[in-house]
Amino acid sequence: MNHRRSFGRRSRRAAVPTAFLLAALLGANVAWGAPPLTRSIEAGGAWGHHTEGYGDANGQFLRLGLGRAERWAWRAEAGRSARFDDESLDGGFSYAHWFGRTSLTLGVSSGTGDFIANRYRLDAAVSRPLAGVVTTLGYTRIQSKGDNRSDGVGLSLVRYTPHWVFSAQGRLDLGQPGATHSASGGVGLSYVVWRRMSIGVGYDVGDVSYQLVGAGVALVDYRSTGFNLGFSQWFGARWGLNARADYGETPFYTVRGASLGIFREW
Repeated sequence: MNHRRSFGRRSRRAAVPTAFLLAALLGANVAWGAPPLTRSIEAGGAWGHHTEGYGDANGQFLRLGLGRAERWAWRAEAGRSARFDDESLDGGFSYAHWFGRTSLTLGVSSGTGDFIANRYRLDAAVSRPLAGVVTTLGYTRIQSKGDNRSDGVGLSLVRYTPHWVFSAQGRLDLGQPGATHSASGGVGLSYVVWRRMSIGVGYDVGDVSYQLVGAGVALVDYRSTGFNLGFSQWFGARWGLNARADYGETPFYTVRGASLGIFREW
């Protein structure tokens, strides 16, 4: 039984498409009365270590953004990731559109890795403030490089105050073959000074369940927990850094990781 594949199924990434570059060119003209056009770029890397002989992990990424506040936004990411003796070139893009106070987001990602990357991942989400809480309902379809696939629904609640952000989310994934189900959830708390700095902590817990497909049939079902600490710092009005530290536990290993990115917005 190869438990390394369970971790790989949760990877997310994909290449910058020509459609994104075309959209950037078409969106360059400023419409009368529209919010200003905002562009962003972030580049960085991530590192991790798994115990029990599962080895180290590393990755690099480039993220691009283009949009008008509360009107529309394109996001794209390309990168490389390596862990569990597998390596992948990853990428994805998403588009969000606002209809008044309601927004709709669609995204797709994929990667070249044998098992740490999905053949494809599709995401769709609708978000709207309700009673002062930003409520998001999402759907995800994941197809692995093998025969496993899953359909998931998630709910996210975020409450903003002048300096504090409270969040909670839950998710249920139904997998095939084997009619498996995996439930997960998490909470987070952040202190934010707008466009100056933010620091936050998070905790998540969930079940990982799927059926191995091969010469025999075996059900993989275990629980994982994780903690994270994030920090963002602006240096002036246009650029800054994002840093994050992670710690996770499964019955097979513990993992410690960190990431660092430098961003610019104009």
